[in-house]
Amino acid sequence: MNMKAAAITAVMLLVYPVLKSQELFPAKKGDYWGFIDSAGVLKIEAKYDRVQSFNDIGFATVSLNHRHCVIDKSGNTIVIPQFADFNLLQDSFIVYKDNKKWGINSLGGKKITGPEFDEIIAAGPDAFAVKDKNLWGLISLTGNIFFKISCFEPPYPLGKFFIVKGMNGTGLTDENGKLIFEEKFRDIKILGPGYFNVQDSSGLTAIADLKGNFLSGFKYYQAVLLNAGFAKVYETVEPKLLSLSNGKILDSLLIDYYALGETMALSGNGECYLYGPNGKIFPESFESITIQNGEYLLLKKNNLYGISDTLGNIILKVEYDIISESTGPVYVASKSQKWGAVNKAGTTVIPFKYQQIEMSGLIAKATGDKSVTMYEISSDGKIDSRTEFTNTSIMSVDRLSITAKSADTTAPDPTIWKYSNGKWGLLAFDTGYLIKPMFSNVNKTIKKDFAIVTLEGKISTSNSLSGGLEIFERFGVVNQTTRKYIARPMFQMIDIKSLEDSTCQFFKAMRLDGIIVFIDKATGKVRNYNIIYCDDFTDKYARVYIKGHLSLLIPPDGSKPVMTVDEFKSVYNTRFNDNLNELVRKSIKNYGKQPEVYLSDGQWNYIDKQGKIKNNNIKDTLLRFSYVENYHNSRAITCKAGKYGLISESNEVLIPFEYSDISYLEGNVSGLLKLRNYDPLYTYLDTLGAPVSKRLFNKADNMTGNVTWVEIKRKRYLFTKEGALNEPPVYQRVQPFSEGLSAVKIRSGWGVVNEKFEKISEFKYRKIGKYSEGLATFISKEGSGFLDESGNEIIKGDYRIRDNFCNGFTCIYNGRDKCAFINKKGSFITKFKFREGGQYSSKGLCTVRKNKKFGVINSFGKVVIRPDYRKIILNENGRILALKRSELVIYDSLFNVVKKINGINEVREYKEGLAAFTTFIGTGFIDVNGNVIINPVLQTPSNVNHGHIVSGLRTKRTLINVSGARLNIPAFYNKEGICNGLILTRSLSGYYFMDVNGENIFKKEFKDAAPFVDGYARVKDFYNNWGLIDTLGFYVVPSAYSKINNYNKSGVSLASFTDLYGIADINGNILADAEYLSINILPSGIIRASGIESIAYMKKNGNWIWKPE
Repeated sequence: MNMKAAAITAVMLLVYPVLKSQELFPAKKGDYWGFIDSAGVLKIEAKYDRVQSFNDIGFATVSLNHRHCVIDKSGNTIVIPQFADFNLLQDSFIVYKDNKKWGINSLGGKKITGPEFDEIIAAGPDAFAVKDKNLWGLISLTGNIFFKISCFEPPYPLGKFFIVKGMNGTGLTDENGKLIFEEKFRDIKILGPGYFNVQDSSGLTAIADLKGNFLSGFKYYQAVLLNAGFAKVYETVEPKLLSLSNGKILDSLLIDYYALGETMALSGNGECYLYGPNGKIFPESFESITIQNGEYLLLKKNNLYGISDTLGNIILKVEYDIISESTGPVYVASKSQKWGAVNKAGTTVIPFKYQQIEMSGLIAKATGDKSVTMYEISSDGKIDSRTEFTNTSIMSVDRLSITAKSADTTAPDPTIWKYSNGKWGLLAFDTGYLIKPMFSNVNKTIKKDFAIVTLEGKISTSNSLSGGLEIFERFGVVNQTTRKYIARPMFQMIDIKSLEDSTCQFFKAMRLDGIIVFIDKATGKVRNYNIIYCDDFTDKYARVYIKGHLSLLIPPDGSKPVMTVDEFKSVYNTRFNDNLNELVRKSIKNYGKQPEVYLSDGQWNYIDKQGKIKNNNIKDTLLRFSYVENYHNSRAITCKAGKYGLISESNEVLIPFEYSDISYLEGNVSGLLKLRNYDPLYTYLDTLGAPVSKRLFNKADNMTGNVTWVEIKRKRYLFTKEGALNEPPVYQRVQPFSEGLSAVKIRSGWGVVNEKFEKISEFKYRKIGKYSEGLATFISKEGSGFLDESGNEIIKGDYRIRDNFCNGFTCIYNGRDKCAFINKKGSFITKFKFREGGQYSSKGLCTVRKNKKFGVINSFGKVVIRPDYRKIILNENGRILALKRSELVIYDSLFNVVKKINGINEVREYKEGLAAFTTFIGTGFIDVNGNVIINPVLQTPSNVNHGHIVSGLRTKRTLINVSGARLNIPAFYNKEGICNGLILTRSLSGYYFMDVNGENIFKKEFKDAAPFVDGYARVKDFYNNWGLIDTLGFYVVPSAYSKINNYNKSGVSLASFTDLYGIADINGNILADAEYLSINILPSGIIRASGIESIAYMKKNGNWIWKPE
């Protein structure tokens, strides 16, 4: 017994009784997860934070008190919850983390290896790759190191081998760790079954077998496997053919080549040769050599054909006009314009004397001049029986439907049809011709009441390749009882199904212009609805697609089409354009104005078996469906204005047209319907990742305070952090809440409400701004000003107000675009002398601009720094950075000059006591006293975060500390800098978070991610779903959303879905609203509906097994 088998057997003995138990399903009860059976009975207590489904051998990974463990189907804990982090590998092992090191246990608790490695990953089904001190090795499933820890990268499987990369290059080991190729090559790849492509340090390639034997030297810069015996190699720009059996170069490949089983064909300049491992198989050349059915080669020379097997053994000499593809044990071929058959031993079994031979299984129908002969062929290519039919009417049959014992049921009846000079004619009752011989073919329907006739002819074309003439076929239908036309031969297609369907009053025919018409079988009357597509019947109806039409809209009112142009004529038809022009002239004459001409899109509808359109009311339903599906159980899924619904035969709407898609669950047309909604639905999540409310919203805004607005079916509500809605909805628009108040709009205007939805001010304003320091700006008919928290207008005037109050003052603008500052009493603290106000600080300061220069004023309106600078930054640490041309001036909080520095082009605000400054050389950092801490030699550095700085180009970033020393980690990709002490970077396969030691700290990668903000980061998995993780790498919000915002100050995250599912029955009853992430049928037949934080289960009859509250 090998190592893997022994390890798995030990686990299997432990769990064998569990494997025979019934299937269990994850289910949520309250805030915790457990498992239920197929009857909905809770079998394992709901006590876990998170659970995963049971794997194939009966184990599930669960989380208990935020510690991972493994349980069996009896609820027994197989791996106790002692680890905060571990992974289940290969269904039989756990890789766990303890004291920052990783180890392996079997699910039975047996120690494979202790926590002694920095990282452990699977290396195929039979090994683990382990990392220790930045080097990798391989251990077996029993914990034995079978390849030493010396690799610079994780070893990975290559078939049953392992690629290993050491100090000097790449090598290859077998499954036991024995080196096949030493670690000295640039690369090793599988060339194909049984061969390797080995590349040396110079980049040249050699070919080797599985034992490490080289078939060639290192002299090719590329090698490509062509088939099991040959490779294409490049020693120069000219490709060569290499035999893999002996390493011999056979020929140049500048001409065309293709693999033929175990051989190769090379062609060019009108010649083709067949090659085997040792060179040319045939000394002579052919015009072409092709493989047929993967089992023989078709040889062509002098426009004649022969056959050989794939090794080049001749089966048929090159002497046949045509050889059809092999059918069973014989080849059907033509020689000297006569058809016969030869078996695979090369023996003629059907003589070459027939006009045509058709095969159906082991039966061949051979058509001669005056008879048809049926041959039954044995599996070894011999004739078992032969039957000859001398009825000459059997000569022109299109499909093979006769056996060796019966005549062709589709052949024309000789008492009705007569064959003369290669054409068929229709006989009258007195045996004279009713229609002279003109049809190339006559086919009866199954019940012999109708015959489809084919009229063949030639038309002149401009195609010089066809000699200016082109053969055409036209089809018609004759009633064989009355011997009259039902449809004259003027159609490009006759539908046999509807013609043979006795329940159908009409049959379908396609005109030459592609329009499908419906012809009454009794009268020949043609019904035309301008249809360009018609389905086969299901139930009572068939789907049809009706071509769009042109209409005239006549002024002056333009309320309805009062005149419709003939729907069935083409826009480009000259006669149609004449009619249109005439109608336009009449319209101008009658109404005095030019009418509007428009072309509508085509629409779907249904036709019944009597040839009538189901909804033939243009004003109501003819053009209402943009798409329809076939009727099933008297129900049909239809689409109207881009939304799907379900209708009955009487057009009753069973499911409203509100869904992006509706389909039958798992294709079962007698079962349940799956409802799909692409439109986004929104929800709010708390800091535990749970929805604040069970409601989903059509639109929603970020919750900046305790209340925000949401929209449900185009009605806006106020929504609280606790999940309450104001009823009924009365607001048209809602602004974000600030300081417990919000501006809302009704029909009469804007007003203010509080978080209890109580009215604070009258709804009469044109605009109301955001509250700040107890005041909000307003604009009314009388002017502008500020509202207090009680809705009173306390400051009014004819001014433009752009800013809210900050630290007791703000700026207002007059008609000349000059600004002044006022306090909360409305008193002016400055005159209108500034161009604009700018950055406010918590220290009671504000930047101002005058004459294109910046200065600073305080909350009393006093200018504390004159407007002499091109840029000013107010920092929260009290320092003020003022930039004048190339001089940086640093002020303290008392506006004393701390230091002046020359040669500065740009500066940024202080972060963690350092500010970035830029010179013509590069970027450096200064402290609060202006001392240069890091010289200006950095490229595009980030701000300081957790004592580190990211610097360099986006794709080659480096990490330095606040002393300017570069950390010894490889260059990495980054564009956002450091956030929460972590760096978002990416590899070739995805994004990950790196610590300051250069480690992938979470051992995870994501398809996309955003930097950490306030301890949380948005991440996108490889299924395109977003979630939130914390700084430990744990999902706070599972990856289940199409979009997600980070947590705001209120501790709430706004997330949305764009692809949700529901369930309905065929009567239109909604069994589950479209609020589930996925709906599918499990192998047991149970329907699983997976939601945001729960899973529901349903029987196929629509009854719920388990539906969380």
